[in-house]
Amino acid sequence: RIRDPIPEPSRLPPLPVFENLDLTSEILVALRFLPSLRDLGYSPEQTEAAFVDDPRGVMVWEGGEEAAWARLQKWMFEDDHLKD
Repeated sequence: RIRDPIPEPSRLPPLPVFENLDLTSEILVALRFLPSLRDLGYSPEQTEAAFVDDPRGVMVWEGGEEAAWARLQKWMFEDDHLKD
């Protein structure tokens, strides 16, 4: 038997505050920074190509939690692949 999941936290604890204020601000900036492909050194052509679906793919992949649940529902129950 798998136990029930623990409840989700109502809020996360705050980030630690360091005595060195410069370090605190650097950490806050780093946590908010999400590098782009260009930031990671990819060329403009490579960056543009990353957002185009690969024609060799067998299906268009839709991201997100709802899409994942829908894929799981279809694969497990509608298409009944668990018996395989």
